Amino acid sequence: MFGYFYGLFHLAGNKSLFFPGTFNTINLANLIMNKLPIFILMTMSLVSVSLTSVLLTNRALADNPSTCVNLYYSTIKSLKINVGSRTIDTIANPNTNFAAVLGQGYTVTLTLHSASASTSGNTNVGSVWYGSTAYGFASDHCVNGASPNTDVTIILNNVFMGQATHGTVQSVEWYAWPSLTQPSVTYTVHWH
Repeated sequence: MFGYFYGLFHLAGNKSLFFPGTFNTINLANLIMNKLPIFILMTMSLVSVSLTSVLLTNRALADNPSTCVNLYYSTIKSLKINVGSRTIDTIANPNTNFAAVLGQGYTVTLTLHSASASTSGNTNVGSVWYGSTAYGFASDHCVNGASPNTDVTIILNNVFMGQATHGTVQSVEWYAWPSLTQPSVTYTVHWH
């Protein structure tokens, strides 16, 4: 950010654009005619970096499977949703639909079953990885404490899509690593 304003200072012929008493209209015309392409490029670069930052922020907060400690492949053994007084078993009822209240959401109980050995070929304590689009973006996580051939249960309260409005219909997917080689769990939420 400092470089951007420093560049503006130099575009003005070493006179500040922010102090009108030191900048005249002839110099402004020179700036516009001769330096405008540079000014536009600098502005576009700043906007590009800012936009990229905004678009990748949600994904950047996610865990990459390669960052998990002693990663075990896992499968989704169970995924149950509690919404209001209702419990939905999404494995027994694939592609289910349900209604949820904006801002309150629902509770997810996810059980992953780890493989008999980690991706490193050992049976030391490690981690499993899961991801979801339940929050309106991809949210992926390593969960430590996994042992070989065991269940790891994760409970997530108040799951909701922050950008949902009344009437939003959201398709949600949950997946485990390796996500490309196994089926995921999907359902649809009707927000009200």
